[in-house]
Amino acid sequence: MAVIAFIGLGQMGSPMASNLLTQGHQLRVFDVDPEAVQRLVEKGAQPALNPALAADGAEFVITMLPNGDLVRAVLFGEQGVCETLSRNALVIDMSTIHPLQTDKLIADMRAAGFSMMDVPVGRTSDNAITGMRRTASPSPTA
Repeated sequence: MAVIAFIGLGQMGSPMASNLLTQGHQLRVFDVDPEAVQRLVEKGAQPALNPALAADGAEFVITMLPNGDLVRAVLFGEQGVCETLSRNALVIDMSTIHPLQTDKLIADMRAAGFSMMDVPVGRTSDNAITGMRRTASPSPTA
């Protein structure tokens, strides 16, 4: 299985990371809240002391952060993801940020030689906990 770095273990990130563990993925996690990290370590995740260590050797890096400034800091800041990210890795941003910030981040990542995609999240934290997938709703009858 691929090593996945998961950065941002809040209301949505923590249950999403937990679901990845349940599916058997190797997870390396980072959050500014050590208790959030510890809860996932108890489920089998590996802790990371900073985003750079989380991303080191990961094939995928998932960010789930509350704003674009934090995403930029996690990617490009001191001890940020880009310090250790493999050129073959994919950054998947699931943060709730303005689309123009996302577009700029993706352009800056590409300019630095990295791959990044935007994967916006819908639904609620309850859906993140249960791992509910969106299904097509039935067509209305005429």
